[in-house]
Amino acid sequence: MKNIGIPKLKYADIDSFTTDRGIKLRRDFHEPIRKLINLGAGIKIFVDNYPQLQKNTPYIFACTHSCIEEIPALLGTIDRSVYSLCGTTEQLNYNPAMYANWLTGFIYVDRLNTYSRKSALPKMERIIKNGTSILMFPEGGWNNTENLLVQNIFPGVYYLHKSANALIVPVSTYKEFGSKKIFLNFGEPLDIKHHNKNDALLILRDSLATLKYQLIEKHSTRIARSSLNDDIRLIFMQERKKEYLSVKWRHDVWEEELTVYCDKHHPTPVEVRGFVDNIKLTKQNLPILYPIIIKRIEDKKYDFKRYMHNTWQQKES
Repeated sequence: MKNIGIPKLKYADIDSFTTDRGIKLRRDFHEPIRKLINLGAGIKIFVDNYPQLQKNTPYIFACTHSCIEEIPALLGTIDRSVYSLCGTTEQLNYNPAMYANWLTGFIYVDRLNTYSRKSALPKMERIIKNGTSILMFPEGGWNNTENLLVQNIFPGVYYLHKSANALIVPVSTYKEFGSKKIFLNFGEPLDIKHHNKNDALLILRDSLATLKYQLIEKHSTRIARSSLNDDIRLIFMQERKKEYLSVKWRHDVWEEELTVYCDKHHPTPVEVRGFVDNIKLTKQNLPILYPIIIKRIEDKKYDFKRYMHNTWQQKES
């Protein structure tokens, strides 16, 4: 069944996506709303660290992103009213849990639409100007990498930090698939607006990665490598697929849901190896290109977006 009312926020401008009265009411009734979110979360929330924050001061809570339970866990933990930045059209249209996001306040952004992404910044500035905090996930989509603690960060968090003059509170989460426990680790507020964009984002990313590593080191279940088969990367993708399919999806949404930040000035190794797709092979260049071609074939085999496009409606054998 399609949600009623809230999908119209896809088309709302800076003046109509919320009201000043709505911002104030959510701030005034934050504590009972927070308790209500906790009751309905269906998951046990553990907080390893929470900083001493200034009262009546808006912050930008910047969190890592890897599972659906993060949002209710954060909304049930943060000690003040926050509007979350939401970029999942399918869930906005069909998931009734989005009404909980509406209760606390959220800003919709179409991650595939340039205008929508740009209009999100003045909307968040308006929220902070009215004295309410922002919750955002600067990795964009969920982190679906095997080794990166934190993916590349979208620069919007930096631009908001500079324009709104609000400190950034880094937050990392950890949850094992199938577990009813989620762990949160909040860092001290950061003031990185006097750094250039690239340096500032590296500082934030390092902070998030450190907080994430602390959670993994303390709370993860150890697995013997001998208990896994040879194709560990495929096992990882299968587990991530299960995580995604714990939420009901009606359509192939993976172009939007699996969005990651691509810095044109610092291409990834996968992007670099992609150049071989357009090269005509000859006897002369084949000895040089052969190992790159093999690696490129492997890239495609373990491309998680491609994997989800092809298998999201199928059960694993």
